[in-house]
Amino acid sequence: MSAWLWLLVGFGAVGGLLLLALAVPVHLRLVLTKGGLSESHLRIEWLFGLVRKRVTGTPEQAPQRKRVPADRQGEGPTLRALWRSGLVPRGVSLLRRLRRAVSIRELRVRAAVNAGDPSETGMAFALIGPAVGLLAAVPRTDIYVVPDYGDEVGMRGEVRGWVRVVPIVGLLPILAFALSPATWRGVRMLRKARRT
Repeated sequence: MSAWLWLLVGFGAVGGLLLLALAVPVHLRLVLTKGGLSESHLRIEWLFGLVRKRVTGTPEQAPQRKRVPADRQGEGPTLRALWRSGLVPRGVSLLRRLRRAVSIRELRVRAAVNAGDPSETGMAFALIGPAVGLLAAVPRTDIYVVPDYGDEVGMRGEVRGWVRVVPIVGLLPILAFALSPATWRGVRMLRKARRT
């Protein structure tokens, strides 16, 4: 048997093992709290529990940013660029395609969103809304996200979830989204908007 044939057999064996590994489900258990005292816990289980990893975020006092002054309200080039770039519908389409790769065993979300001024908060909530609607239609989910027009800017709330992911099923949609010219054009638009 020639060296080239052995090389092909070796690459084929490695590729087969990689595909087999990607076909094994990954279980993710997450607890995330933000607002006041923030903390996070993530437990990853793979290969039927043989591989386990626990990641714990260090609790820290969340910085409290104040809302945008009244004379600067309405300025929001980043969110407007995100809306015009086409990334929002492409992101929603990606979420729909990833539903085949993700099986939600349990998901509970309680969150309030404040982007700094009423117009920006409304626009941010319009971006989040489609994803929330998709997730809320999935069994075993309890999602409640509301706009917050108070003084504290950011997202506050709690997320608890248990998700089963089959990596090989979601690999192609993610690669198609990441390598798409439309995605790169949208990213360039966002970078340009953030520099202005």
